[in-house]
Amino acid sequence: MASDDVVTEVAAVDIGSNSIHLIVARVVNGALQPLVAEKQMVRLAAGLKKGKLSAAAIDRGLHALHTIEPILAGLPAERVRIIATHALRAAKNRDEFISAAREILPYPVEVVSGDEEARLIYQGVAHTTPADGRRLIIDIGGGSTEFIIGEQFATLQLSSLSMGSESYRRKYFKSGEITAAALAKATEAASVELAKMERRFCATGWNHALGTSGSIKVLLKFASLCEPQFDDTLTPAILATLRNVLIDAGHSDQLAGIDTDRQAQLPAAFAIIDAAFAVLGIESLRLNEAALREGVLFELCDQLDERDIRTRTIDSLSARYTIDTNQSQRVQRTVAQLLPQLGLRRATEKGYSRYLSWAAALHEIGLDISHRKLQEHGRYIIANAELPGFSSEQQQILATLVGMQRKRFYRHDLPRLNLLSRPALLQMVLVLRLAVLLNTRRLDRELPPIALSYDSDTTRLSFADQWLQSHPLMAADLEREVAYWRGCGLRLKVSG
Repeated sequence: MASDDVVTEVAAVDIGSNSIHLIVARVVNGALQPLVAEKQMVRLAAGLKKGKLSAAAIDRGLHALHTIEPILAGLPAERVRIIATHALRAAKNRDEFISAAREILPYPVEVVSGDEEARLIYQGVAHTTPADGRRLIIDIGGGSTEFIIGEQFATLQLSSLSMGSESYRRKYFKSGEITAAALAKATEAASVELAKMERRFCATGWNHALGTSGSIKVLLKFASLCEPQFDDTLTPAILATLRNVLIDAGHSDQLAGIDTDRQAQLPAAFAIIDAAFAVLGIESLRLNEAALREGVLFELCDQLDERDIRTRTIDSLSARYTIDTNQSQRVQRTVAQLLPQLGLRRATEKGYSRYLSWAAALHEIGLDISHRKLQEHGRYIIANAELPGFSSEQQQILATLVGMQRKRFYRHDLPRLNLLSRPALLQMVLVLRLAVLLNTRRLDRELPPIALSYDSDTTRLSFADQWLQSHPLMAADLEREVAYWRGCGLRLKVSG
């Protein structure tokens, strides 16, 4: 954890299917001290129809971001992380929302995968709750439910299932009517989903089960209203009581004591947790207050303190695929020589450097399959691997850099991203390609002083002391590189 003389304040924004949460904290003696916590109920998932967010849902989300904007004002980008989960994962028009969000908040929005969401949830629990054996964590969201088994700070099993309190409300309780038949259908549907991960979760096992998220809180509150002696622990017996009370109520608007914006989703959340108890054999479950946003904050602090989980992920991949670390280090040293010459702003250069360092570390990962088209094999491995700590866009950036490190490439192959513009990504492609090419002979030698300039029209690369004249093989390699750039409508000029 970073010390408070390095980091004053950090912030996490969680754009969920039901709510948008903001938490701002500062680091005090190695621990996070929350300063501001805001929650806006926006129900994005309720506006998800035929795979698209409705205009009304987008407006609700953007209004919430306008509300929290003054709280974040002035915080530098490296201290703020915005995570979006199932609703934006599922929305075909998410770019519309993200572009509008960027006009309000000057920070990128990361749409994370279900497994990455689950991992971050566990990190929030692990950092805030004393370890006591293996833990099963259940987080019921509006559009998905995450299941995690972990021990200490390590996740052992992750699963994100497409069932949530809002999606199941629309499917099984749309009119608000609660019947035994509707509850049975919803529970059976959840059981079918749970069967996908039942075997591996039960084989791993756990000592304690914990629930996070607003849906779990609402279920516990409902249980306290139904059972005067309730001790804040859900059990199969308590769930049987809740089922009977729900059926007796007959309609969600008859659930007295529950906030009106949560009443409609309560039967759906109950069906999901009831199925989880039955399929996984859960005996009891208690609430844990930490959630995704706390996990994001703790990881953000680790990244600022250079104990980035992403670096550990890269190291793990490098070891698994027996990558030649000497060659990776040669390429990394050349990246460090070239990158500062682009004249970027300090924060931009720092961001580029991080991605390029990771890409240099993994640029030969494709050799595990074949030297022929190793860049394509590398792109495939990185794009499809589980990379803890990387959002889907960060993983896409890394896969693109590795995939474009050599041979022919085309500008239209550059993905459209929210974290980076295409010109920015192209700049990183340039630096990595040159660093890989200049080390293709795998020699531990000092390169001469190199001058590199880049603009939208022409890139110029020059070597001191007529170095190329005494290295004809490298000169030939660079001639081919000039042709590759020309083939996609770009100009590279080499001299020296």
